Amino acid sequence: LVSYLRRHDLVSGRGVCQGYFGPALIGYFVGLNCTIAALCIMHMGQPALLYLVPGTLGTTLVISLCRGELGLLWEGKAAPVRLQEDEESSGGPSSAE
Repeated sequence: LVSYLRRHDLVSGRGVCQGYFGPALIGYFVGLNCTIAALCIMHMGQPALLYLVPGTLGTTLVISLCRGELGLLWEGKAAPVRLQEDEESSGGPSSAE
């Protein structure tokens, strides 16, 4: 999932923080820390995917729903970059000439 999100961000022309890759990576990190904490607390092994999947997939679903891009992400289509749209509609640098 994380590598798919990185490819989707590259195709969409988004940076790490503006796309889905950065938040999914943070979700993975949080899920991994939860796995280690559960191991230390319960003193027995835990299935890592129990914590990693909600951290990555949950983060991705929430962000894509908030942006209204879940359908585009599901179909693998490039999402529009909102920063460029805002500059063009507000008479930004691209229309100053």
